[in-house]
Amino acid sequence: MPFPALSRSGPAFILAVLVLSRAAVAASAYIHTPIPAGPIDQALIDVAMQANLSLGGPLDSCTGVSRPVAVDTEAGDALTLVLSDSNCTYAMPDRATVIVSLRAQPEGRDAAPIPLDEVVVTATRRPDLPGSTPYALTALSGTTLSDRRLSDMYDLVGQAAGMTVTNLGPGRNKVILRGVSDGTFTGLAQSPVAIYLDSSPITYAAPDPDLRLADIDRVEVLRGPQGALYGGGAIGGVIRIIPHAPDLITASGYIKSSLSRTKGGGLNGEVEAAGNIPIVEGRVALRVVAYRETESGYIDDIGREARNVNRSVREGGRAALAVVLGPQWRLTLSGAYQLINTADTHYGFRRLPARVRDQVVREPHDNNFEQARLAVEGRGEWGALSLSATYLSHRFKSRYDATAVMGSFGIRGVGLFDEAKDIGLAAMEATYTSPRNQSVTWLAGAYASFGNTRLMSQLMRIFPFDRDEYDEARKDGTRELAIYGEVSADLSNSVSISAGGRLFQYRFDTASVVSERSMTRSFSGRHVSYGFSPKVVVEYDPAENVILYAQAAGGYRGGGFNTSGRVGQVFDDSSRGIPREYRPDTIWNYEAGAKVRLLDDALQIRIAAFYADWQNIQSDQFQSSGLPFTANVGDGNSRGIEVEANWRVSQNLDVGVAALFQNSDLTKSRDVVAAAPDVGLPGTPDLSGSALVDFHMPTNFGATLRVQGDINYVGHSFLTFDAQRLFEMGGYATARLSVGLEFEAFKATVFVNNLTDNAANTFAFGNPFRMRTDPEVTPMTPRTIGVEISASF
Repeated sequence: MPFPALSRSGPAFILAVLVLSRAAVAASAYIHTPIPAGPIDQALIDVAMQANLSLGGPLDSCTGVSRPVAVDTEAGDALTLVLSDSNCTYAMPDRATVIVSLRAQPEGRDAAPIPLDEVVVTATRRPDLPGSTPYALTALSGTTLSDRRLSDMYDLVGQAAGMTVTNLGPGRNKVILRGVSDGTFTGLAQSPVAIYLDSSPITYAAPDPDLRLADIDRVEVLRGPQGALYGGGAIGGVIRIIPHAPDLITASGYIKSSLSRTKGGGLNGEVEAAGNIPIVEGRVALRVVAYRETESGYIDDIGREARNVNRSVREGGRAALAVVLGPQWRLTLSGAYQLINTADTHYGFRRLPARVRDQVVREPHDNNFEQARLAVEGRGEWGALSLSATYLSHRFKSRYDATAVMGSFGIRGVGLFDEAKDIGLAAMEATYTSPRNQSVTWLAGAYASFGNTRLMSQLMRIFPFDRDEYDEARKDGTRELAIYGEVSADLSNSVSISAGGRLFQYRFDTASVVSERSMTRSFSGRHVSYGFSPKVVVEYDPAENVILYAQAAGGYRGGGFNTSGRVGQVFDDSSRGIPREYRPDTIWNYEAGAKVRLLDDALQIRIAAFYADWQNIQSDQFQSSGLPFTANVGDGNSRGIEVEANWRVSQNLDVGVAALFQNSDLTKSRDVVAAAPDVGLPGTPDLSGSALVDFHMPTNFGATLRVQGDINYVGHSFLTFDAQRLFEMGGYATARLSVGLEFEAFKATVFVNNLTDNAANTFAFGNPFRMRTDPEVTPMTPRTIGVEISASF
């Protein structure tokens, strides 16, 4: 596997290639598939999508028909062609942004404010702008990710309304959207949020692989169940990470590095580099990125007399090779690799001072992720066709101190529990989209995935002597087959409707062998389910700057089997005890929303009210012995109001706010968990919100001064359904601040994370074998101060 070596020597390699190649400071983008004549707004979106540009301005006010754009046309020339016969023109305040405006202002009118720009998204399977879609969709551009120093999913909390992430540790977290939470633990149940790298799923019954957001074009957050287009598991929403595509014309690249210090910890370092190399100009190009980051740790373990025990390393890279097969066809072969090594967990105990614990043994965690993808895409006047095949391997293992539960196994002594999971998933998908310049458009697709998961669990006594006490070897096989489609129609100039659905078959096979000393227990089973997941959206546009919509959508997850537990464990299929089989769960989400653009598009507001009805909720839980199981804990709902607003106050100042007001309940519980009716779904605060300020101003010496600050608040929530309310967490605010100077190809930034050095409890969990005997807390990373330097070529 070449990527580990690349992550260490990648920056030097890429720099050498860039020096020897024709590096360009101001890289130009080109059109790689033809754009037919049609509506101006759709042609502008096509140009922006192919050239990786952000768009701003009153696109809907541009009248006329665009001229066709040929392959290999430079982006600026393409924009000129598209707008040549319209009442609009464009300007580029920077090389990644296009601002569209009317050609002439009415007499006596002041110059219009600079409109907000938007990045083109494809989460709905069609290219569009977030502000023009009847969905609760947020997009963060690569420029935003870089400027705000957002490097992974945990950093996105507060950037998109309604998004929370557990804080178990690097490569171990779970993403939650809009309070649709089946619990804060990760086990056999599919993740409630589907995470995609480009168009390929990268999560299943596993934590977020925590990929570094390196050389990313955009991140799209689509809320609400997406079973119609994305299948099983997307019951809370979809998050898509879209890397930069290879540029076929221009060589370019960047390198950036940071050094910081954590209070009470040590030095942290990051290095990231990327390069784009046209191998055959206009025909073949290669894009690579490599990175490595180290965190010093900040938890002290007085039991082992060790400081900063939770040190971690994350390293990896990606490569993509693009080949033009013809004027309308493009092939992309890509691969990704990442390795996370964490020396120890980063929780503490409530009875001790913040960021202190007393453990007997070390609890390391390793997480390896690999992915390969082949895609063929074609676009023309006949529509668009996408074919893709993906294989991923996700391996992770953890160790826990299990001394506290050794008595549950009838033994005494110091115990360790090791768990290793090896996931392999192959997925294939074909999607056809009809031409967009019609009153009725449609798409159709077919999907197939085949997965294999091997789970090895082992409980060992290491004192007063070594002996294996409990083992489980389990193998799961999954298969999902589906066909799906969607039709959208304009009923009038202001009303449109979209309806679609997904017809699927899901199969789950399990084989398990449990050993406890000289005794064994085996089990095998198969679960098969069929279903249809629908979606309906109605959009009403009473004015050019207002979108009103209502939608209903469904989602689902397949069922499975429980196998862990002592050899004498009795599995009960009734409502009491640990069930042998957990059934599929389904969710319906009803939503009404509005998107408004004011002040000549300088102010954009999105508001949505939603109600989610969830039946047979699957939830990962722990037995009294600390061993995991999954159960249908009951029925529940989540309802709330979500708000996002972004305002370009002036050409130098942007502000943004995001908030979620929600309430969730377990409306019908089963005796398998001791649930309180008013605790809410786990890990879902009633209130979360954020505010951001971005001030940027040119200086007299050719640089731009940029000052950014944000405040993020996460309200109170509970770790479990526990009626005793033992595991409360949240209720804290955190702030970040950065000051930087940006030149044409160079940037230097000083930053402070956790400005107030808050030590609040972000997550009340760390070890399943001690959580009920010694309550745990996960404090925030202490104040961290550092500097980041980057250069582009």
